[in-house]
Amino acid sequence: LREHFNYQVSPLETVHAIVKEDLITKMHYRPARRSKLLAYEKYLKDSEVEEVFSLARNKISINDFLDTPSDKQTKMYILEASSEFIEYDYLRQDINKSVYRARLHSILGARSSLGKGKKINIPTPDNPIEGHRALRVTAEAGVRNGNGLGFLGIRPANHSITDSDVGFLKGTQIEFFNFLFSYGKDDNDDTKFNVEKATMINIESYAPRGKFFQPFSWRLNTGWDRDYLTESTKFTGNASGGFTWASDIGYAYVLVDTLFYTDKSLTTGIGGIAGLVAYEGRNFKTNAEVTQRIFDTGNDQTLFSISQHYRNTQNTSFSLSYDFVEKYEDDFNTVKFTFDYFF
Repeated sequence: LREHFNYQVSPLETVHAIVKEDLITKMHYRPARRSKLLAYEKYLKDSEVEEVFSLARNKISINDFLDTPSDKQTKMYILEASSEFIEYDYLRQDINKSVYRARLHSILGARSSLGKGKKINIPTPDNPIEGHRALRVTAEAGVRNGNGLGFLGIRPANHSITDSDVGFLKGTQIEFFNFLFSYGKDDNDDTKFNVEKATMINIESYAPRGKFFQPFSWRLNTGWDRDYLTESTKFTGNASGGFTWASDIGYAYVLVDTLFYTDKSLTTGIGGIAGLVAYEGRNFKTNAEVTQRIFDTGNDQTLFSISQHYRNTQNTSFSLSYDFVEKYEDDFNTVKFTFDYFF
């Protein structure tokens, strides 16, 4: 497989190489333990999830649980979920191996005594093989403050939350060396070449909170961009943390953002971010985000972006976007049409 790679390799690209070499004879989806528990959330009420925790942590005896008035099928679901959840306590080393085995044996024995029940429906996600490739080139045509602009970009790896999520875990982003350049007239009617962004690393994780899990969402990025009050491209860094909530149509997130950028001197700030990602079928996706910042200079800033993405094929996509960036003088109002090609 080495001939498929030059300077970088990622796990998913290795899978694509294996597909090219026709080494896969059969594919089978085996849901992770987390996927199973997320599926059980749709079948259990909050009080019943609490019973899962109690059984897994031995806060209620098996006999007392079996004597509760819950219907038989619900008891089956609770016991099944408990047998899955107890492993998290073991992996966190909250319980030792002998305690884990004893509790699991007791839970599985109680479940077996109830006989055959209904199976839960665990949705099968898109196959990662159907996802886009890692290397992306971008061509954009747009208008900023009434002036036409052309954009060209390249990103060696890997995936952003505005890309199609087919084959990827929703709410995740990993980008390395994402470059975007623009050429066109500015507000002074001067034709200029600009580095719009030169991202070194940008990682985002929006993990939804639910009945079984209450994870922390976060993002971290550093590089150069034009998303600050000055007109020129500045070196920046951001670290954000908060929470995400999901539904069948998408997810929403709220983050607290800490940041800095280099102007004449180092400028720091803090802000709040609210975002929404909505899915319209398999190939359409809407992203919207608003940011409010306050800097140590006393200035504040508002940013807003919204985009509509369409997955045309596995490795081609189109999008239409609007971005607002508040500036010291003339704010940036940018509308762009984008074509992305992955390979």
